[in-house]
Amino acid sequence: MNFRNASVEGEFSRRAVRSLLLLGLAVLSLLGMCLPSASAAEPVACGKLTGAATIGSDAHRGLYVLRCNLTIGAGATLTIEPGIIVEVPLGAKLTVEGSLIAEGTDRAPVIFTSVRDGIGHGVGGGETDPAAGDWQGIVVQKGGEVELRSTRVRYATTGLRGEPGSSLSVRGSEIAHVSGNAIRGFKLAAVTVANSYFGNAGGAAVIIDGNDLDPENLSGNNSIAGAEGIQLSGTFTRSGVLEEGHGMVPQIGTDQRDDLTVAADATLTIPAGQIVKGTLGRKLIVDGRLIGEGTDRAPVIFTSVRDNSVGGHTGGSRDTTPPAAGDWAGIVARPGSTVRLDATTLRYAATALTAQRGATVEVHGRILDSTLGIAGTSDPVDATDIYWGDSSGPAPIGTGVPFTGSGVVVQPWVR
Repeated sequence: MNFRNASVEGEFSRRAVRSLLLLGLAVLSLLGMCLPSASAAEPVACGKLTGAATIGSDAHRGLYVLRCNLTIGAGATLTIEPGIIVEVPLGAKLTVEGSLIAEGTDRAPVIFTSVRDGIGHGVGGGETDPAAGDWQGIVVQKGGEVELRSTRVRYATTGLRGEPGSSLSVRGSEIAHVSGNAIRGFKLAAVTVANSYFGNAGGAAVIIDGNDLDPENLSGNNSIAGAEGIQLSGTFTRSGVLEEGHGMVPQIGTDQRDDLTVAADATLTIPAGQIVKGTLGRKLIVDGRLIGEGTDRAPVIFTSVRDNSVGGHTGGSRDTTPPAAGDWAGIVARPGSTVRLDATTLRYAATALTAQRGATVEVHGRILDSTLGIAGTSDPVDATDIYWGDSSGPAPIGTGVPFTGSGVVVQPWVR
């Protein structure tokens, strides 16, 4: 396999065997090794890694080619140094049961790509143009850990897939030209996806679900082209600011798990100008604190995933249904929580904001195109300085979006 300090179980290349025999080696150890092809220009790898190994500067032209599936076994660690290109054959995958560390730099990124990609001039380069879905991607099993720094993943089905109980860390990286999602993980033990670029994905660029989410570790991402934001479900247990870059709109809820929650000890801050979209039927539950820091010139916007008038196209390329009241469930402030939304627009919800008894709620801005604007109780809710969709004010006072709750103060409203 030509890994440094590697213990590997795998297959021989027949050409390697013949070449080594011609060189006069009397004995070949078939157990625990996968040897490089002596006739190939680049090192090759295949099988299962059972110890610690490094792919580094000894690689020919910085290129490694997998001949079949490669598994990093439980307890094993594969480290890939800057500038290394790993080419993967059609339909194959890299499975991580232990640890994979890709340590690229801005000038010398680590690259995982299709064997058809001519970037490394590997065995498949130039034969056929590479395409999304050429290989299956990196799959992280329960207990496995992947850390990608300044790393590019190209032409996979799903660039990085985390199974329940796995840990993912992606910083300063790029995942593009995938037929599915760039990153997809449910019930993750730990996750960081920050300051990275995503493009040309077959749906939402990133789908993340976990019960120990940190908004600071899910911020600063950008869409290159054809990526539809970052779906989030589970629980924010840490405090921080959720701020995404161009085209990477945060979405409340994922397509396989329901809602997004702010835990009792956490504060989620949405900065001025940030757009957040609600996945169909999903809601944002607040047990801790939700702060919207909108301004008149840069409001915070909560809207439907089908609302393509802001934040670019989301909701799937096949969904051309226009947004409508009730698309997403809205924001729920539970007892003991605090919600303060300044210069914030709430749109296309079933109930834009539910203020349960014992919650502290203050909202100013706009509530539009929703079945119900605010559902309150006799507890006070400051809902002044809101435009309700009509100058006459909210129903039942006027003909705008309605509200309920004797404690909800709506005057003065914006006309």
